[in-house]
Amino acid sequence: MSKEKKYSAEAWDVVYYLVDEDGNPKEDKDGKVELYSNPDGDYSYMSDHIDIDQLEKYNPEVPSLKQPTQDAFIKMLLNDDTGER
Repeated sequence: MSKEKKYSAEAWDVVYYLVDEDGNPKEDKDGKVELYSNPDGDYSYMSDHIDIDQLEKYNPEVPSLKQPTQDAFIKMLLNDDTGER
């Protein structure tokens, strides 16, 4: 009988966006939020204290941000002005 494998969490990708002093995301000329990456970044520390029992399966259709800019980010993801999911 084989033993069940143990898993740990690691960061797969990190996406950044810029905000002004009022918390509004920086937009391009078409009104879409500009997203940035840091290809040389080391994100290994991000998962050091993750409890894998608290993780949820990733679904790009459902944003899960809980910051003050959540509404603006949801609007960008949905590409509309309603902010409704």
